[in-house]
Amino acid sequence: MTARLLPFTALLVLVGCVRPPQPTVVRADAVAVFPVYNETGDPLLIAGESLLEKYLLGTERYTVPDALAAVARARLARQGFGIVPPAEVDAAVGGDPPQSGAEAVGTAARHKIEGAVLFIAVRRWEPDNHFQPRFIIAAVTVQLIDVATGHIIWSAENPARPIKTPGAINFGQAYSIAAETLMIDLLAPLRPAGPAQPPPP
Repeated sequence: MTARLLPFTALLVLVGCVRPPQPTVVRADAVAVFPVYNETGDPLLIAGESLLEKYLLGTERYTVPDALAAVARARLARQGFGIVPPAEVDAAVGGDPPQSGAEAVGTAARHKIEGAVLFIAVRRWEPDNHFQPRFIIAAVTVQLIDVATGHIIWSAENPARPIKTPGAINFGQAYSIAAETLMIDLLAPLRPAGPAQPPPP
C-alpha cells in the first residue's frame, strides 16, 4: 500500500466505526405537548396573515410554534408514546404559552395532567435571505419533564445551526420544512419504556 493511500484508508476505517445515535428510552405514560414558547419577538407566520388568506380563502393563522407542536405530537405518537389530547392541554394553558419547563409542569399539575410535559422554546429563527430562503438558522430547546417530580427526563437543543429548506419558494414553505426537519431530528432518539403504544392511523 502506498503512502498516498494511507490517509484515505484511515478515513474509511473511522467512518466504519461511526455508529448512529442509540435510542434514549424514557418512562412516560403519556406526553402533553405544550404550546411552544416563542422568544424571537416575531410571530413566525407560515400561513393565514395575508388579506387574501384571511378574507377570501378563510385560511387559519398558522405559525412556526404551531408547526413544531404538531410535528412533535405526530412523531412521539409514531415512536410509541401516548399523547395527551391537544384540547386538554389548551384548556389547561388558556392564553399565553408557559415560558419555562417549570411553568409548564406547574400548569399540568394544577389541571391534573399526568405523565410528562414536552416544553419547547424557540430562541432564534432567521432565514438566510428575505426573498427565497435556502435555510433557516434556528435555535430551539426541548425538555421532557416528569409532572409528578418536576425532574427533567430528557432534553435536547439545536444550537443555532442552519436547517436547509430545499424547494421552498417563500417564507411559509421554508418555515414549514425547517420546523418538520428540526423536530424530527431532535425527537428521533426517544423511545418509551415498556410496551409501545400503537401508532396513530
